[in-house]
Amino acid sequence: MKIYGIKNCDAIKKARFLLDKSGHQHDFFDLKKIKFSHDLLKGWLTQFPDTLINKRSTTYQTIKSDWLDTDDDLEKKITIIQNNPTLIKRPGPVLIKNGDEIIIGFDKEKYLSL
Repeated sequence: MKIYGIKNCDAIKKARFLLDKSGHQHDFFDLKKIKFSHDLLKGWLTQFPDTLINKRSTTYQTIKSDWLDTDDDLEKKITIIQNNPTLIKRPGPVLIKNGDEIIIGFDKEKYLSL
């Protein structure tokens, strides 16, 4: 499993605690410290075009005009996220299980059912 989020986020702490408690090995990737691959972001944006981006964040408010000017150009959106990784919705992690099953946000019941 891979989990993406911000280390100090309470939802990330809860998610990682539940994964550890359940015996699930996971790799954690801090949004503030990694460079997202093009293919990873393309997959996320394709699967979750309306829920991946936190449109209430300060980061989004700063780049909102650039985001809206993309005219849904996936390549432009990927570049914007790569330059502003904290656009990804929080609180809560993005969890990838077995390379394809994705959970956005922390949902205790979903995590307990893994």
